[in-house]
Amino acid sequence: FIFATESYGGHYGPSFVTYFDQQNALIRDGTILGEEIIVSALMINNGWYDPLIQNQAYVDFATNAPGYGQLQTDEVIKKLNDAFYKPGGCKDQEESCYAAGNTTASNKICVDADNFCVCSRLSSDASAYDNPVVVLQIENVFVPAVGDRDSDDLRQNGSAPLFPPEYYVDFLGQATIRRSVGAEVAYSECANAPNRLFGKTGDVSRTTTFLVVRRNSDIQFFKCVRMHAHGCLNLAL
Repeated sequence: FIFATESYGGHYGPSFVTYFDQQNALIRDGTILGEEIIVSALMINNGWYDPLIQNQAYVDFATNAPGYGQLQTDEVIKKLNDAFYKPGGCKDQEESCYAAGNTTASNKICVDADNFCVCSRLSSDASAYDNPVVVLQIENVFVPAVGDRDSDDLRQNGSAPLFPPEYYVDFLGQATIRRSVGAEVAYSECANAPNRLFGKTGDVSRTTTFLVVRRNSDIQFFKCVRMHAHGCLNLAL
């Protein structure tokens, strides 16, 4: 069984495979009844593993992108560095999220770090962490780093038509395809329901590097040019 993911698969891929390994061990020692799922390889394309590394990469890449040079103006570069390195900035908030671990308090700490560093902010309502709603954009790191470029393909302007086209969405939605692969539910790209569950715990700001390292020999990484964790143009495999 090969577990293939991309983008946020850098988070949920290692987590799922770790869970499978743990359940397999319980099955083998007789603690629970079940059928083992043996994962022979974990594939991660354009993965989001460690937001502290990724957010710093936004700053570095905007300053000097290999093959492209400086992507943004000196003024924007200065603001990016201030937002990332200043006291209480992106770096400090991400480190606070990591230090908070999986405590109850960590949810708000990690949500706040994501709000500051990336580009979305949750409703300020007290119930936001149970039912997060995106209400505005925070132009601290991600947004100014990307600028008017397509974050999936830096060679394009952000207003360019979607590339590559998403023909696969309709393809995977066909009843015959669903039956042939044994899918029990309809395919949905970036579905809101799981996104809300990730959002209320600030999962985006948490690291899965320790899980990736644990299974490094079984992971196939793909290279791409991109500026965010939600897709990319593959350049080399």
